[in-house]
Amino acid sequence: MSGVELAIESRKDSATSNHLITIALSAAGLGPLREVLGGLPAELPAAIMVLQHVGDSSELPRILQGSTSMRVKFAEPEERLRSGTVYVCPPRFHAVIAPTRTIALSNAPAIRHARPSADWLLESAAASYRNCAVAVILSGRLSDGARGVVWMRKAGAHTIAQTPATCGFSSMPLAAIRTGCVDDVLRPDQIAPALQVAVRRNYSLAHFHAWEEPFAGMN
Repeated sequence: MSGVELAIESRKDSATSNHLITIALSAAGLGPLREVLGGLPAELPAAIMVLQHVGDSSELPRILQGSTSMRVKFAEPEERLRSGTVYVCPPRFHAVIAPTRTIALSNAPAIRHARPSADWLLESAAASYRNCAVAVILSGRLSDGARGVVWMRKAGAHTIAQTPATCGFSSMPLAAIRTGCVDDVLRPDQIAPALQVAVRRNYSLAHFHAWEEPFAGMN
Protein backbone atom coordinates (compact mmCIF):
# COMPACT_ATOMS: atom_id res chain seq x y z
CA MET A 1 0.00 0.00 0.00
CA SER A 2 1.47 3.37 -1.03
CA GLY A 3 1.78 6.47 1.14
CA VAL A 4 -1.06 8.11 -0.82
CA GLU A 5 -3.33 5.12 -0.22
CA LEU A 6 -2.46 5.16 3.46
CA ALA A 7 -3.34 8.86 3.68
CA ILE A 8 -6.70 8.26 1.96
CA GLU A 9 -7.43 5.33 4.27
CA SER A 10 -6.50 7.47 7.27
CA ARG A 11 -9.06 10.11 6.32
CA LYS A 12 -11.73 7.44 5.83
CA ASP A 13 -11.09 6.05 9.31
CA SER A 14 -10.71 9.41 11.06
CA ALA A 15 -13.66 8.74 13.40
CA THR A 16 -11.79 6.06 15.35
CA SER A 17 -8.34 4.80 14.46
CA ASN A 18 -8.10 1.10 13.68
CA HIS A 19 -4.42 1.07 14.64
CA LEU A 20 -2.64 2.16 17.81
CA ILE A 21 1.02 2.80 18.68
CA THR A 22 1.84 2.92 22.39
CA ILE A 23 5.14 4.47 23.49
CA ALA A 24 6.32 4.17 27.09
CA LEU A 25 9.31 6.05 28.49
CA SER A 26 10.80 7.39 31.68
CA ALA A 27 14.20 8.87 32.55
CA ALA A 28 16.20 10.09 29.53
CA GLY A 29 13.43 9.03 27.16
CA LEU A 30 12.40 12.47 25.92
CA GLY A 31 15.16 12.82 23.33
CA PRO A 32 14.48 9.42 21.76
CA LEU A 33 10.73 10.11 21.81
CA ARG A 34 11.16 13.38 19.93
CA GLU A 35 13.33 11.61 17.37
CA VAL A 36 10.74 8.89 16.86
CA LEU A 37 7.83 11.32 16.46
CA GLY A 38 9.88 13.54 14.17
CA GLY A 39 10.34 10.63 11.79
CA LEU A 40 6.63 9.85 11.42
CA PRO A 41 4.40 11.42 8.74
CA ALA A 42 1.36 13.49 9.72
CA GLU A 43 -0.86 11.17 7.66
CA LEU A 44 0.19 8.04 9.54
CA PRO A 45 -3.02 5.97 9.80
CA ALA A 46 -2.61 5.22 13.49
CA ALA A 47 -3.22 6.92 16.81
CA ILE A 48 -0.25 7.26 19.16
CA MET A 49 -0.48 7.03 22.93
CA VAL A 50 2.54 8.35 24.86
CA LEU A 51 3.10 7.45 28.50
CA GLN A 52 5.93 9.08 30.44
CA HIS A 53 6.62 8.77 34.15
CA VAL A 54 6.33 12.34 35.43
CA GLY A 55 5.54 14.16 38.66
CA ASP A 56 2.51 16.32 39.38
CA SER A 57 2.76 18.46 36.25
CA SER A 58 3.86 18.10 32.65
CA GLU A 59 4.28 20.25 29.56
CA LEU A 60 4.99 17.28 27.35
CA PRO A 61 2.37 18.09 24.67
CA ARG A 62 3.86 21.56 24.16
CA ILE A 63 7.38 20.15 24.06
CA LEU A 64 6.50 17.40 21.59
CA GLN A 65 4.48 19.62 19.29
CA GLY A 66 7.72 21.17 18.08
CA SER A 67 8.97 17.75 16.94
CA THR A 68 6.00 16.55 14.90
CA SER A 69 3.42 17.74 12.40
CA MET A 70 0.81 15.54 14.09
CA ARG A 71 -1.53 17.04 16.66
CA VAL A 72 -0.31 16.52 20.24
CA LYS A 73 -2.62 16.78 23.25
CA PHE A 74 -3.31 15.43 26.71
CA ALA A 75 -5.61 12.42 26.68
CA GLU A 76 -9.14 13.07 27.93
CA PRO A 77 -11.71 10.64 29.38
CA GLU A 78 -13.94 8.89 26.81
CA GLU A 79 -12.01 10.48 23.97
CA ARG A 80 -11.92 8.52 20.71
CA LEU A 81 -8.50 7.58 19.40
CA ARG A 82 -8.00 9.26 16.03
CA SER A 83 -5.31 8.70 13.43
CA GLY A 84 -2.58 11.31 13.14
CA THR A 85 -2.95 12.37 16.78
CA VAL A 86 -0.49 11.93 19.66
CA TYR A 87 -2.22 11.48 23.02
CA VAL A 88 -0.16 12.12 26.15
CA CYS A 89 -1.14 10.49 29.42
CA PRO A 90 -1.77 13.34 31.90
CA PRO A 91 0.15 13.52 35.19
CA ARG A 92 -1.18 11.58 38.22
CA PHE A 93 -3.46 9.37 36.11
CA HIS A 94 -3.27 5.92 34.63
CA ALA A 95 -4.43 5.81 31.00
CA VAL A 96 -6.07 2.71 29.59
CA ILE A 97 -7.76 1.84 26.32
CA ALA A 98 -11.40 0.81 26.68
CA PRO A 99 -12.93 -1.96 24.51
CA THR A 100 -14.70 0.81 22.57
CA ARG A 101 -11.22 2.12 21.58
CA THR A 102 -11.68 5.21 23.67
CA ILE A 103 -9.47 6.53 26.46
CA ALA A 104 -10.18 5.95 30.15
CA LEU A 105 -8.28 7.67 32.96
CA SER A 106 -7.90 6.40 36.51
CA ASN A 107 -6.36 7.86 39.67
CA ALA A 108 -5.94 4.40 41.20
CA PRO A 109 -2.77 3.84 43.24
CA ALA A 110 0.58 3.28 41.57
CA ILE A 111 1.15 -0.14 40.04
CA ARG A 112 4.63 -1.50 40.78
CA HIS A 113 5.73 2.02 41.75
CA ALA A 114 4.41 3.61 38.55
CA ARG A 115 1.53 5.98 37.91
CA PRO A 116 0.86 6.18 35.04
CA SER A 117 1.49 2.49 34.50
CA ALA A 118 2.87 1.35 31.15
CA ASP A 119 1.91 -2.24 31.99
CA TRP A 120 -1.75 -1.31 32.41
CA LEU A 121 -1.79 0.80 29.23
CA LEU A 122 -0.18 -1.93 27.14
CA GLU A 123 -2.40 -4.68 28.55
CA SER A 124 -5.53 -2.68 27.74
CA ALA A 125 -4.22 -1.77 24.27
CA ALA A 126 -3.53 -5.45 23.60
CA ALA A 127 -7.08 -6.37 24.60
CA SER A 128 -8.67 -3.63 22.48
CA TYR A 129 -6.41 -3.56 19.39
CA ARG A 130 -4.76 -7.00 19.41
CA ASN A 131 -2.55 -7.40 16.31
CA CYS A 132 -3.36 -3.85 15.19
CA ALA A 133 -1.29 -2.45 18.08
CA VAL A 134 2.41 -1.69 18.39
CA ALA A 135 4.32 -1.24 21.66
CA VAL A 136 7.53 0.77 21.99
CA ILE A 137 9.64 0.85 25.17
CA LEU A 138 12.17 3.68 25.38
CA SER A 139 14.78 4.71 27.94
CA GLY A 140 13.75 4.57 31.59
CA ARG A 141 14.36 3.19 35.07
CA LEU A 142 12.83 0.07 36.67
CA SER A 143 10.79 -2.44 34.68
CA ASP A 144 7.44 -0.82 33.86
CA GLY A 145 6.21 -2.01 30.48
CA ALA A 146 7.80 -5.47 30.59
CA ARG A 147 4.58 -7.25 31.63
CA GLY A 148 2.65 -5.16 29.13
CA VAL A 149 4.96 -6.27 26.33
CA VAL A 150 4.13 -9.89 27.20
CA TRP A 151 0.41 -9.15 26.85
CA MET A 152 1.06 -7.35 23.57
CA ARG A 153 2.94 -10.34 22.15
CA LYS A 154 0.16 -12.75 23.26
CA ALA A 155 -2.35 -10.57 21.39
CA GLY A 156 -0.27 -10.63 18.20
CA ALA A 157 0.91 -7.03 18.46
CA HIS A 158 4.35 -5.88 17.30
CA THR A 159 6.83 -4.94 20.03
CA ILE A 160 9.93 -2.72 19.91
CA ALA A 161 12.54 -1.78 22.52
CA GLN A 162 15.19 0.90 22.30
CA THR A 163 18.72 -0.46 22.02
CA PRO A 164 20.00 -0.41 25.63
CA ALA A 165 23.39 1.01 24.58
CA THR A 166 21.61 4.16 23.28
CA CYS A 167 19.60 4.70 26.49
CA GLY A 168 20.42 7.14 29.27
CA PHE A 169 18.78 4.56 31.57
CA SER A 170 18.40 1.08 30.10
CA SER A 171 16.33 -0.68 32.80
CA MET A 172 12.94 -0.39 31.08
CA PRO A 173 13.98 -1.66 27.63
CA LEU A 174 16.22 -4.33 29.17
CA ALA A 175 13.34 -5.65 31.29
CA ALA A 176 11.17 -5.81 28.18
CA ILE A 177 13.86 -7.54 26.14
CA ARG A 178 14.42 -10.14 28.87
CA THR A 179 10.80 -11.29 28.59
CA GLY A 180 11.62 -12.74 25.18
CA CYS A 181 8.58 -10.90 23.77
CA VAL A 182 10.31 -8.04 21.94
CA ASP A 183 10.32 -8.30 18.14
CA ASP A 184 12.85 -5.54 17.37
CA VAL A 185 15.63 -3.88 19.38
CA LEU A 186 16.38 -0.63 17.59
CA ARG A 187 18.20 2.68 17.86
CA PRO A 188 15.91 5.73 18.10
CA ASP A 189 16.58 6.67 14.46
CA GLN A 190 15.43 3.20 13.35
CA ILE A 191 12.15 3.15 15.25
CA ALA A 192 10.04 5.51 13.11
CA PRO A 193 10.71 3.57 9.87
CA ALA A 194 9.93 0.31 11.70
CA LEU A 195 6.63 1.75 12.96
CA GLN A 196 5.59 2.74 9.45
CA VAL A 197 6.33 -0.79 8.22
CA ALA A 198 4.38 -2.30 11.14
CA VAL A 199 1.34 -0.08 10.53
CA ARG A 200 1.43 -0.78 6.80
CA ARG A 201 1.56 -4.53 7.49
CA ASN A 202 -1.33 -4.24 9.96
CA TYR A 203 -3.39 -2.41 7.35
CA SER A 204 -2.73 -5.13 4.81
CA LEU A 205 -3.73 -7.86 7.28
CA ALA A 206 -6.85 -5.97 8.40
CA HIS A 207 -8.03 -5.45 4.84
CA PHE A 208 -7.28 -9.07 3.91
CA HIS A 209 -9.36 -10.40 6.79
CA ALA A 210 -12.17 -7.91 6.06
CA TRP A 211 -12.31 -9.19 2.47
CA GLU A 212 -11.98 -12.82 3.55
CA GLU A 213 -14.69 -12.81 6.23
CA PRO A 214 -17.82 -12.95 3.98
CA PHE A 215 -16.41 -16.07 2.34
CA ALA A 216 -15.58 -17.92 5.57
CA GLY A 217 -16.94 -21.44 5.70
CA MET A 218 -17.52 -21.78 1.95
CA ASN A 219 -14.88 -24.50 1.51
